[in-house]
Amino acid sequence: MCFVWLLLVSVSATQLVPVHGAVHPASTSLRTTSKYSAEREIWWQNWPRAQKNQGTVCVSCHTQLPNAMARPILQRVLGEPAITATNKVMLSSVEKRVSHWAEMIPFYSDEKSGPGKTVEAHVTESVLNAVILTSYDTAQGHLRPITCTAFDNAWALQQDKDECNGAWIWQNFHPGPWEGEESGYQCAALLMATVQNAPDGYAREPEVKVHLDRLQAFLRRGYAK
Repeated sequence: MCFVWLLLVSVSATQLVPVHGAVHPASTSLRTTSKYSAEREIWWQNWPRAQKNQGTVCVSCHTQLPNAMARPILQRVLGEPAITATNKVMLSSVEKRVSHWAEMIPFYSDEKSGPGKTVEAHVTESVLNAVILTSYDTAQGHLRPITCTAFDNAWALQQDKDECNGAWIWQNFHPGPWEGEESGYQCAALLMATVQNAPDGYAREPEVKVHLDRLQAFLRRGYAK
């Protein structure tokens, strides 16, 4: 659902062609999308089950991630604020969790959700944090130190053995596309694209390239299936 939504945002944005000084009617659809995403973000931020430790909010792959990825596009095309008040709340939560990473309790635990869920949640969040923060930084043209820290957190959890070598142990509660059997590959590819598009030549840094080479090898091994 969210991937379809993101695709529609991207395609609609490319179809906004000025006609005698006016904006293509597709902008109406984008404004509706922008309003919907903002409303969903507000709902999520106020949902009791999304509340996490130290006043932070669960960085949901189905709500906050698509919103963060689409917001810079909507801002550019519609002339909306670069960061809305709602998105400031979301970003502050992500930045707090990144900067206090060692102290943060994972969103799920083995005790409440079953074996392996503590690790899955911790690892998955590290990738999502990096993607979300980079989405905003890329729109501004500069990679902030907090975003580099988010990448460091994710790289530290990159696997080095078995089938997952080069990728991450992904959260799997079975509903696709975000938490299914193929979600680990999907989001590894998403992180690869995020790094390659990151500003300040981040992907060319020697220590980053080591991680990217391993990630690329993983993506190539699993591409056929």
